[in-house]
Amino acid sequence: MNKKSLIIWIIAIIIMVILVGAFMVYGNKSANTAVNGKPTVKIGATLALTGNLAFLGVPAKNAMLMALADLKKTGNLKYNYNIIFEDDKFDPTTAVTNVNKLISVDNVNAITSFGSPAGDAVSPVTEQNKIVHLNNIASDPHVAIGDYNFVHWTPPAQEASLLLSELKRRGLTNVVLLEANHPGVLAVTNALRQQLPSSGINILDIERFEPGQNDYRTVIQKAESKAPNADIWITEALSPDLEIVVKEIKEAGIKKPLTSVEAFEFSDQPQLFEGNWFVDSADTQQWFIDEYTQKYPSGPKTGTGNAYDAVKILVSAFEATGDGKTVPTEAAVQKYMASLKGYNGAMGNNLSMNPDGIVITQATVKMIKGGKVVNAQ
Repeated sequence: MNKKSLIIWIIAIIIMVILVGAFMVYGNKSANTAVNGKPTVKIGATLALTGNLAFLGVPAKNAMLMALADLKKTGNLKYNYNIIFEDDKFDPTTAVTNVNKLISVDNVNAITSFGSPAGDAVSPVTEQNKIVHLNNIASDPHVAIGDYNFVHWTPPAQEASLLLSELKRRGLTNVVLLEANHPGVLAVTNALRQQLPSSGINILDIERFEPGQNDYRTVIQKAESKAPNADIWITEALSPDLEIVVKEIKEAGIKKPLTSVEAFEFSDQPQLFEGNWFVDSADTQQWFIDEYTQKYPSGPKTGTGNAYDAVKILVSAFEATGDGKTVPTEAAVQKYMASLKGYNGAMGNNLSMNPDGIVITQATVKMIKGGKVVNAQ
């Protein structure tokens, strides 16, 4: 091969590399821009589809697909919508990898994430890329930091206030707190600490532990020895740590009632908490429960209604700010999200975004009865 041929060959290779790269970045987007003459809006979703919290992540995925199907039934949408799902196993590092891929390869127009760990990790990425990010079930308000990050979940300050008032109403004024060192858990327990001085509730002992262990007996023994006269134990952890802790409390012969903020809903073994009341996020609307259960007989879990709402809220943002000819700018969608008012959804009616970027819903008191979550008596 002579020098001239070699140069031509090198140039050809460079052109091929550029074309392949362009296809990887833009090909998927281009393929979706002319369906029925409408541009396509792509929503990227990272959530736990496998692992310990898949029992929450899979129903959330189902709800998002159901929301999209319900929207398509209207027949009046300006855009085609496509949801691209990625499994993060409730691992924040994996969630960041997923979101980088969704943004740079899939060219999504918006992001949803699930829970505080993923939300905390993802929000700097979405803020830097100026792409709207709506998280479901994040108790940690830091997830909503930035112009482009939002949360759809009952704020921990509201849940903490209800827990303290319910404890006082029931005459349970001396408590023990067991808390996992986890951002969502600490958002709740820190809210409890802030409201304690005026609550009339005394925390006799606080035991913080690192999640991911197989034995919490030492933690439990410390709590029992320091506060043998406690009226109730507040247990704040996620699966599988929560189940291990509660089983070991029972094995130790400790008869104290248990309560929590949200935690009992984050377990696939509700029978462990039979007869105990707890504070939960907002009630899910009955129409949504009925519709979801008809399609998925196992029924919705905590966060399922929020995931349904997330899709509908994001779609409403694109529909309201776009002309149907081109996809609206990220800035236009962000502005709509920040000023959201009067949304009626699975988690309530007339919902609005507060100045901190959180869709406000009302905390509730629930209990475990017959292995199911019901309204407390």
